[in-house]
Amino acid sequence: MSHTVEKPEERKPEELAEAPAPTPVEAPKTPAPPGPQVYVIDGDIFTIYYDVKVIGVGPGTKIEAQMDSVLLGGAVGYVSEATMATYFYTLCKRYSLEEAVSRIERVRTSRCVFVPVDEEISTRAAKLLCKHGDKLALDEAFLIATAQAKNATVLTTSESVRDVAQAEGLPVVYVKAHP
Repeated sequence: MSHTVEKPEERKPEELAEAPAPTPVEAPKTPAPPGPQVYVIDGDIFTIYYDVKVIGVGPGTKIEAQMDSVLLGGAVGYVSEATMATYFYTLCKRYSLEEAVSRIERVRTSRCVFVPVDEEISTRAAKLLCKHGDKLALDEAFLIATAQAKNATVLTTSESVRDVAQAEGLPVVYVKAHP
């Protein structure tokens, strides 16, 4: 008994090219779930926030909800290391070295995420200074560059940071620190 195997019909390459392409199946279009709010925080925001928590009044009431959310884990709060250096220096001048160390430790042990200076952020900061250098200090350029890299809202007490961040298309929450 012999078995014969039938060969499939051979098709010419021209016939294969004319065959209709399979219809792609599209994934259902459901919106991505909203993520947590993301902020980049200016150093003086911490001062006015903690002052509100201690004495109960002041300009920090305007950012209390955002900072509570960051510090309780409902939002992400990024802080540039360049901001931390300037904030430490500002605290030393305003208070004392001991008080500065104490306040910096409180910030460092919070839920904030500290962003090191890297090539991407350095390049962004340099470009911001080239474009807006007459309005920004170096640490302010790093703050805005960090916000750009993290696609974040800027929390600031600086009018110049507010103005440049808005000009760069970033959302900003501005609080005038001293009336």
